[in-house]
Amino acid sequence: MADVSVHARPIALPAKSANAKHEAAYLWLRDAILTLQLRPGEPISDRLLAVQLGISRTPVRDVLHRLSAEGLVEIQPRRGAFVKDINISEVAALLQLREVNEGLAARLAAGAIAPITIETLRDRYQDILSGSRRLSFNELVDAGADLHDVILSRCANQRLGSFLRQLRAEIRRAQFFAWDAWRIGADTEEIQQRTTQEHLRIVDALASGDGAHAEHEMRNHIGNALDDLMRVFAQRGRAGRPYGGQP
Repeated sequence: MADVSVHARPIALPAKSANAKHEAAYLWLRDAILTLQLRPGEPISDRLLAVQLGISRTPVRDVLHRLSAEGLVEIQPRRGAFVKDINISEVAALLQLREVNEGLAARLAAGAIAPITIETLRDRYQDILSGSRRLSFNELVDAGADLHDVILSRCANQRLGSFLRQLRAEIRRAQFFAWDAWRIGADTEEIQQRTTQEHLRIVDALASGDGAHAEHEMRNHIGNALDDLMRVFAQRGRAGRPYGGQP
């Protein structure tokens, strides 16, 4: 099995309990996959990863199975673990689920968010719109995540919130890939401005207490995200096919 780039350097995990180290290992590997430090289709050696993280192979295998359940790792009998390919058809299906369900969350949260929270979100997005600096991918994602997290915390439906958090995690890797393509194509400023304007419209709808309007704005926002991703994959000639590939 070929070594991957993230195996090249030791990773210092928190010197706490074994459970804390195992959770840190999970978070580190998950982030490496989501941010494409580990590319789709790349092999993951549990032996090398255990050495790198300074833990035994058993918790590493547990981490890999956990990531497999999240759709980020594929485990093949007698071949080992691989970073799962990005398939635009699967991503589109996930975004369609998110559009419907996060629209519902916005409807439920409308009128239930504290005015100070609304103003904080509104100020942040207006500041982004008035600024001249392009945000990084993580900065733009974080700006949007603040709004989405508030909605999930105020929709009064714990199961819906858990389901949507899982969907967002699975979609993020494809968003990272798309952002890289947008950066190369110098489209990031337009994406940043449009996305932020959409966030502001959602905030205004939530503040008004109009659930139907909030749902409409959220579904429009996520529908646009789907259109953006489809355009990027189509431009690269990968629409409907996996991104990456196993050796």
